[in-house]
Amino acid sequence: MENPEELRAYFFNNMYLQGIHAGIQAQHCTAEMFIKYSYGSTKDEYLCHWAKDHKTTIILNGGYVSNLERISSQLSSPDNPYPWAYFQESEDALNNCITSVGIILPKRVFEGAKYMSTSSPSLIRDRYIQSNNITSFELQIMKELSQCNLMT
Repeated sequence: MENPEELRAYFFNNMYLQGIHAGIQAQHCTAEMFIKYSYGSTKDEYLCHWAKDHKTTIILNGGYVSNLERISSQLSSPDNPYPWAYFQESEDALNNCITSVGIILPKRVFEGAKYMSTSSPSLIRDRYIQSNNITSFELQIMKELSQCNLMT
């Protein structure tokens, strides 16, 4: 991974799991990411770089299970260059409910989400997207980030 930029982990969590439970679900999802990616892949490098040098974690209110399933479906796209995973509880605990969907993102994506969530003129947003070579997948993720609030 040449000249890596700042990375953050973003977790879209079930809106009903608040407080410490939100953090626990994000931790479960983080473990799923480490299980999912093999050593030596680009996604593994991103994940390990985040864990070693950044560790910043943002937990967002991802809404209902149906929204988490939709986000998970988006992240499973072959256009997604970033490590991601989801966590679902056991049948006994929460009837196999998805509780957290997480992704490791570079600064240009999470900074771009700020342009999506503010009243910045579209010209400024368009310039940011063009100057940072934002892909259509990244634009989709920027929109998701801009629509979710932090968990409280």
